[in-house]
Amino acid sequence: MSSPLYAVKVLAVARMKASFDLVSVCEAGCFTVSRLFAASLLFEPFWTQVYAAAGVPWPRRVTGALSARFTADELLDWGACGAPPGEEARLQAIIDVAYGPFRNVPSLAAQPDADGLYRRGLRHGAGAAFAAASRAFHAAVDAAYLRTGAQRFAGLPAVVLHVETSDPAWLSHLEPGMLWDGYGFDDEAPVVI
Repeated sequence: MSSPLYAVKVLAVARMKASFDLVSVCEAGCFTVSRLFAASLLFEPFWTQVYAAAGVPWPRRVTGALSARFTADELLDWGACGAPPGEEARLQAIIDVAYGPFRNVPSLAAQPDADGLYRRGLRHGAGAAFAAASRAFHAAVDAAYLRTGAQRFAGLPAVVLHVETSDPAWLSHLEPGMLWDGYGFDDEAPVVI
């Protein structure tokens, strides 16, 4: 597998809502606003190594109802090409994807909703505002890599991602403290940087 895009940590799980700490560990790790991105993130613990702490594997096998709804290959393919017609309905159980608060992010290309969370964004390549925010984001990632040394994630762009589902089974496999390398993406979705 290629290099991860994110470092992911489960912060909280409450019936149909979960919060994750996402750290963008490379320039391709944009903060994407989409159901497909959220589904990829939720599904990753079934196919990637999950940790309790850096270098300490999660003490149990990760199982849950969501593992029967998708395959890792399918979600990764959809990330590059979009969900095929007729398959998008499989993502409808994700009813809200929101970001905030951000850390180490120099500028955002979108404005928050009334509650202060970000659910909207700009499409890749959408004008001067996106281009300026994207340049600032990439410069922040580059600068953080030059500074970090042994502190792997110090100074890298990060955010809390909030996901709400209509089905608690989609979150039943998650526990606070789980850590993993995130590979999910949605090239067609808007981003908030």
